[in-house]
Amino acid sequence: MGISANLASGSVYGGGQHAQVVGNPKVPGTVTANPSRNAPSTLRNITHWYNPCAFMPAAAGTFGNAPRYFSSLCRPPYYDTDISLSKWTNLSDSVRMQFRAEFFNTFNHVNLGPPTNTTPNTGNAGSIIVADIARQIQFAAKFYW
Repeated sequence: MGISANLASGSVYGGGQHAQVVGNPKVPGTVTANPSRNAPSTLRNITHWYNPCAFMPAAAGTFGNAPRYFSSLCRPPYYDTDISLSKWTNLSDSVRMQFRAEFFNTFNHVNLGPPTNTTPNTGNAGSIIVADIARQIQFAAKFYW
């Protein structure tokens, strides 16, 4: 995953700026695991997929020390199982029919997208606001003659 920088502050040699890393981006936002004990734990959730406070925009005319992509910051996993069932039926000697049912994302897993806002010091930085499609089912019938 790549963290973008504030491009309005001036780019260097015609390219885009990298952000300035000032903390640990691998530690996601903290939430309270047990409200009665107020014991914070580091759990990833859709509002804090990574630590957005670990980044600052680089100063104007400087490069910033963040790499182009962080190999340790990955989007949520993607689970998908597709199933297709088909049945051939002979209607006569020269006419056949095929009935087909196709199920996409059969088990209806919630597949979250990557964080859409990766610019430091902006609202919703590090938040996931998109999800892929839910289960879809389609039926088809074909006649062959």
